[in-house]
Formats: sequence, structure tokens, C-alpha cells
Amino acid sequence: MSREDPKPFAAPVASVERSAVQGTELAERGERLYARVLDDVIALGVFIPGLVVALGVTVGTEASSDDLFFLPVPLVWALGVGLVAFFGVTFYQWYLIATRGQTIGKRVYKLRVVTTDGRPVGFVDGVLLREWVMGALTAIPLLGYALWVVDPLMIFGAERRCLHDVIASTKVIRARN
Repeated sequence: MSREDPKPFAAPVASVERSAVQGTELAERGERLYARVLDDVIALGVFIPGLVVALGVTVGTEASSDDLFFLPVPLVWALGVGLVAFFGVTFYQWYLIATRGQTIGKRVYKLRVVTTDGRPVGFVDGVLLREWVMGALTAIPLLGYALWVVDPLMIFGAERRCLHDVIASTKVIRARN
């Protein structure tokens, strides 16, 4: 102990926030991009077959001006199956984020979403704030276009966090598993 120490008999203090984050390595920008692309390919991969069938059904059918809103039954079924599959995958991805902090793409690339203090994300941080709030903001005319540009460009900052990470107070780290 030195004489300059104002409280020589005080209990040692450890920052919980700092110790929770120690040992976590931020994900590389490329890894995050590849994981996101894989997630998007999976989502589109379940929808596109239904769309292809739907387009195949409509080829050769002629619509008259009286039947402007008429859709052949196979077309409706194909689009319906495609949409159900798309939303099924989307809901599953949200479930994975809320329970594990990983989407399928993040799991493949061994990445995990955590809060800025290192805790696991739940539904509110991982889905509601990261996905739904960001989706609602990008749906606003003109502002949405700007956010589509700003969101991914923010990853080039020192913290490697996109706008949706800032909104949800999250970060993406390399997972140990």
C-alpha cells in the first residue's frame, strides 16, 4: 500500500461489466457479411421454388380485362406455400436469436450476438430491437433508404457495430463453440 491511496482498507472492486466482456473477440466484418448472406440465401431458397412454380403456372394463361384479379388456383397455392416456408424460416431464425444468440448463418460461421456487456441476448434485444425496430424504421419513406446505407456502413467503426446493434445495445462476437 502506498501513502497516496485514499482508502487503504477498502474492499477490492471489480467491474462486472468489464469482466463479463473479457475474453470476447469481436467478429470480423467479412464473417458477419457471410453469415448474413447465408441467412438470406436460406430464406430466399425456401421461397423461390414456390415462385418458380407460380411463374410456370401463369405462363400460357391469358388474362382478360374482366379477369384482372383472377389468379389460377395452382398459382395461389404455390405462392402460399412459398410464403409459409419463408415465414417459417424467418420465425425459426428469430427463435434461434432469442434462445442462442445465433442464426443459422451465425452458427455456421461460429458467431454469436450478445449485449454490449457480454450477456446473452433475449427476445427483446435480439429480435424486437435488432430486427423489428430496424425493419419499421427502414419502412419509413426516404428515411428507410438512408438507413439501408447507414446501417451496414457503421460496421467500419472501431466497435464493428451496425446501426441495428447500436439500437439494441448488442455486438457480434466469435463464439467458442
